[in-house]
Amino acid sequence: MYKTIFTYLPSAKTAGLLSEVAAYLAEKCHAHVVGTHNSVRLMLYGGIPSDYLAQHNQLQREAAEAIQKTFTQVAQARNVSHEWRHKTLADAEAFRDIVSAAHTADLVVAGGSGEDDPLGQWHDLPIRIVLETGRPVLLVPEKGKFETVGERITVAWNHSRESARAAFDALPLLKMANSVRILAVNSAEDGASSPSQDLAIALARHGVNAEAAVSNTTGHSDAEQLMSELKSAGSDLLVMGCYGHSRLREMVLGGATKYVLNHMATPVLMSH
Repeated sequence: MYKTIFTYLPSAKTAGLLSEVAAYLAEKCHAHVVGTHNSVRLMLYGGIPSDYLAQHNQLQREAAEAIQKTFTQVAQARNVSHEWRHKTLADAEAFRDIVSAAHTADLVVAGGSGEDDPLGQWHDLPIRIVLETGRPVLLVPEKGKFETVGERITVAWNHSRESARAAFDALPLLKMANSVRILAVNSAEDGASSPSQDLAIALARHGVNAEAAVSNTTGHSDAEQLMSELKSAGSDLLVMGCYGHSRLREMVLGGATKYVLNHMATPVLMSH
């Protein structure tokens, strides 16, 4: 069971949504939820007016206070154990601090895009959180309202290292789900020896009653077919491996990972 849920709250715009999802899961798991936001310290260079610096610092303080207020209100409404963390650091240090803090969490909750993230423009957040924390990360689309997460789960399965890591990282949620579907896209099924059936049998030993399924594409990519199947099944959570790596400031992602990140309408639990 997840006992420490870490949520990274980059902006006031998405603080309510992410706090709600994190607190919802903390309530289900009887977990402690940590809300965090790091402000970016402006680096001083010649020619920057002092009033501009003062204005920047004031906006940073106001944003942090608004995010903290939202997080605290949501956590208190759910009556879950919680704490707030905030630091002001240079942008690279701010990112490294978030990654370091997430190392001790059972689950990380983050936004599905970094458009409003003061760190995202430099570090390709949130996907770098998946690639660099070593923890399961629940990415939440920044548009929509998710009253349930993990009641009806689809597990994307291709027998790879990444998909195996994701499936077993999601065990606490799989055990509590009302339905679990293990979906292999474009994978030949052969009775009990099929990849998805093997995983269903393994999960059954953990008390998970999972359906093994296969879907063959008809002129669509594997990722497009996966998203179509997710919508058809009415799933409220997708579990999948994250394929990618980072080189210095360059990030290289697998095609399916990139497509899902760009088209996600449902929370996605990713592991790397």
